[in-house]
Amino acid sequence: MAGWIILFAAVCILFAATQFVFLPKIVTTLRYGAVKPRGCGRRIIKEVKGESIVYDAAPDVSHVIPQYLLSERNGEKLLVCKLDESVRSVDYDVALFDKNGKVFKVLNVREEVGRAGYAREIALPRKTEYVSLYLNAADSVRRGVGAPSDRVCSIEVSGAQRTFEKGDAFSPGGNFKVTALLGDGKERILTEEEYIVDSSLFDSSKEGKCEITVRYAEDANISARYTVTIERATLRILSIGNSYSEDAHEFLYNIAEALSDYDEIVTGNLMIGGCSLDTHYFNIENNVADYSYRKQTAQGVTTQEGYTVLAALMEEDWDFVTIQQVSHFSGIANTISAEKLGYIRSFIVQNCSNGLVKFARHSTWAYQQDCSYDGFGYYNYDQRRCTRRS
Repeated sequence: MAGWIILFAAVCILFAATQFVFLPKIVTTLRYGAVKPRGCGRRIIKEVKGESIVYDAAPDVSHVIPQYLLSERNGEKLLVCKLDESVRSVDYDVALFDKNGKVFKVLNVREEVGRAGYAREIALPRKTEYVSLYLNAADSVRRGVGAPSDRVCSIEVSGAQRTFEKGDAFSPGGNFKVTALLGDGKERILTEEEYIVDSSLFDSSKEGKCEITVRYAEDANISARYTVTIERATLRILSIGNSYSEDAHEFLYNIAEALSDYDEIVTGNLMIGGCSLDTHYFNIENNVADYSYRKQTAQGVTTQEGYTVLAALMEEDWDFVTIQQVSHFSGIANTISAEKLGYIRSFIVQNCSNGLVKFARHSTWAYQQDCSYDGFGYYNYDQRRCTRRS
């Protein structure tokens, strides 16, 4: 009989341990396992016995716990939370992260505030690198999100246009994206209606840097900032051609400099004599280094041999890139493959660092009327016909 009583007592103890000790730990682990560190480090405080890092709490916690300190003193790690002075009792969870950014333990803190504005110090395991706070209740009223949820805690900006030229209008950029970090550690891309881009400090009338602020539409306290640079207004033109583009570039730089308002002009010409569109296509597809590359800037003219189209494209943030057919085929439509022309255009767009680069066709001019070149025969040696078709 005594054996059965002992067995029954053991079962009761095991049930209680599972219900009140092990099960909560399992639930906690599942609940916070995917959480990422949050909060924003502000400054480091050097102390005689160690140092502390001051953090601003996440927005869903900051109305009760505006800041917290992670301290290391005499080899011990401590957490100290600064409270809103009106708070008299608080209940919050502390997710502890290791150096790999993984949650290894979650503490639940419940206390009656003894000193207005501060919670008691909490000793942390030595391997704690970061913490995240989750508010459950304050003054016995549930005032936070507690468990991770779909609430937006912070936002991040990516794909923004960060370089402009003098006189440019502001634009976030074609790849602009705002990502929200949610209370459960997951991420969500915000729609344009869910955020506001504040460009009021943007001034492209002069060179320098400007700060752009992006705010979450439902809570202006949730924001992200990034810096853009205003540079000198520069016009950059690259041609991929033959002797005709060589002739065009002989005076292109001087004409652009004399007639435009740009602060700086850069022109480049990739040339192979008599080169056709088919040959340009082959050279681009196979990265052939057969081009003579002439470049002109305010510092003068340089010419280099053995250049590839890819190397020239990556050298500058080109605004315009022109492509050219060989002169005797310029007026014959079926010598221009739409597929090859499309490939060349895609290659230029993909490999030019200027996402707004414009692609253009360089039209050649007619042969002089008394020209005896065989290619002129495609136009019956008629200059007017050559002009109209080219």
